[in-house]
Amino acid sequence: MDNKVDFKERINQAFLALEYYATQEALKFVKLNSYKKKGKLCKPLRLFVDKTGSKTIVRGDKCGVLATFVFDGDDCVAATKSSRMTFEEYLTYTDDEVVETLMDQPAAQAAYGESAMPPDGLVPIENAIEICSRGTEIHDLIVKCLNGKLPRPKITTKEADALIAEIDNPDKTRMLRALSDALDSIRNSPDTEDETSYDDFLIDHSIGTDKIIHALCVSIWTISHDKEVILHGHQANRASLRELIVRKGPRYTEAVGKIVRKMNLAGVRPWVLLKVWEIRENLADRPMFYTD
Repeated sequence: MDNKVDFKERINQAFLALEYYATQEALKFVKLNSYKKKGKLCKPLRLFVDKTGSKTIVRGDKCGVLATFVFDGDDCVAATKSSRMTFEEYLTYTDDEVVETLMDQPAAQAAYGESAMPPDGLVPIENAIEICSRGTEIHDLIVKCLNGKLPRPKITTKEADALIAEIDNPDKTRMLRALSDALDSIRNSPDTEDETSYDDFLIDHSIGTDKIIHALCVSIWTISHDKEVILHGHQANRASLRELIVRKGPRYTEAVGKIVRKMNLAGVRPWVLLKVWEIRENLADRPMFYTD
């Protein structure tokens, strides 16, 4: 009994570590924005505002409707329950001075500078991913990561390798192998967080809010699924991850690959996201069956 409890706890710690590193990798460029390269490698979120009768609808570029506000004359009297953005945030990010300031950023100029229609509003990337992820399973991870409060699980490469050897099943240990690679890379690599390659290309093809959120969602789904397979074996639905990924569609799930490719250009090896991307590609290309 003690051995089973110990095994489950070790698995829990390993998969908490996978969530930690997936989040850190997905938000890598956002965190770079917060330091020496502020505003360079991610574009602010563009807002589109439609006013129809007594309603004002706010959409985020490729992120859907963020809020619907109901007005009585000039006064906002309500926001729909599905609104992720508050009215105060709407007023802030559609303010002309805020938009003008954000448009001075290189990534914003590259993304929106030649647009025939000036943005109705702009949201800084840090704020945008927090707002757009509200109500999702990744919101808490994003908030803690951006605030520097996401606890780093205590697990070593040796411990990850021991779990892989104990499970002894390549189909069940694919994410654990990615964790081992990530831990080994971190242990043996210098801290070069602010050193990137191909800056001009990355600015011209900057990462948007939707890509970051979608990539992290797919990563967390994959990590959670593999954990269930290890802990519950045949009781876990092996087809459920494939069905979820196919249902979400290419635009949603291809975000992982786009972030991985850009991180490689920046000289960063995202071990966890890379494995998630490989799994996603294999699932998406695999013929669909009713059962495995």
